Amino acid sequence: MCSYLKLYHNDKTGYVVRCRECSHFQVAYGNIMLTVRMEGFREFHRLLKEVMCEQDRTQNEAVRNIALSTPCEG
Repeated sequence: MCSYLKLYHNDKTGYVVRCRECSHFQVAYGNIMLTVRMEGFREFHRLLKEVMCEQDRTQNEAVRNIALSTPCEG
């Protein structure tokens, strides 16, 4: 059974935790939750940094959007 170590928590944005048993990470942002291994977490972090650099900084700061490309159509 998983036992989580809290790495980050914010009531308005979400959290990041790591399981002490299996070392998986859970990342929650709004109503989205991802569970990934270390290599997936590193890739997700790299992708977020890339998206943040490309994102239009003139957008309304109250809007919380992060566009992530997926291999799925639609």
